[in-house]
Amino acid sequence: MAVDLGYDEGGAGDTLLVSTQIAITEQARKLKRHWKSALGEVEYFHSKDLENFTHGVFTKAGLDATERQQLLKKLGKIIHRHLTLGITAKISKKLYDSMTTNEFRSRWGTAYTFAVNMCLLGAYLEFRMGDEKDFPWPAVDVNVLLEAGHRHCGQALQILNEGNKVPLKKRFVTILSAGLGSKKDHPILQAADMLAYTEWQDISSRLSPLYPVMYRFTSRYRTARVDCTAELINEMNQGAFRWLEKRRQYWDTNRRHPVTAP
Repeated sequence: MAVDLGYDEGGAGDTLLVSTQIAITEQARKLKRHWKSALGEVEYFHSKDLENFTHGVFTKAGLDATERQQLLKKLGKIIHRHLTLGITAKISKKLYDSMTTNEFRSRWGTAYTFAVNMCLLGAYLEFRMGDEKDFPWPAVDVNVLLEAGHRHCGQALQILNEGNKVPLKKRFVTILSAGLGSKKDHPILQAADMLAYTEWQDISSRLSPLYPVMYRFTSRYRTARVDCTAELINEMNQGAFRWLEKRRQYWDTNRRHPVTAP
């Protein structure tokens, strides 16, 4: 079984958010097909444009407020039908730079690349949780797609691909493919944009119209937020598998099950 991960970033100032939407590859293909059909005349879904009535993709397509909400509901159903989990890693760039050495960053990269990998660890826990085999569990086969544009996305791809040089028994994922893409071409990246936007609105204590989509009650789709604290960074310095073994029960009990919008 292969798993697809689509990444986008958000946040502001010192706070970086990296969000990934995760689906079994077969379901990711269905999401892409249904998503493009639902968009109609809209070029792609861009969360920041949703409430902008002077310009942006929705204004360009001629959608009024009611039509935008109808589209949002359609896409919400597609997300909850085909995606498994949305993970957001929250990290302070200043904290990360102050706590890490050149040796650490040679393995984990910048704060952006570190956050990308923390989401990967979350995917590993999600898809191996409940496995009857002794920990560490077998690697998960993944396809990774990063939204092009971040200045460190090239570094992230390099470090991800270098992970395949690690002996299979010591891997938590096997990278089947890793590349860059645009939101216009990849619905899973649009869904990741929606998650990053919603998480930032939540952190900023703002009410987002996307809450009912990301956190709709009774759905099997869940979200999780990984706070990259000083403690977590120190733990990762001891190695990924040690952190995973310590945190696997924490992950199982602290995934955010869908909640009603506030």
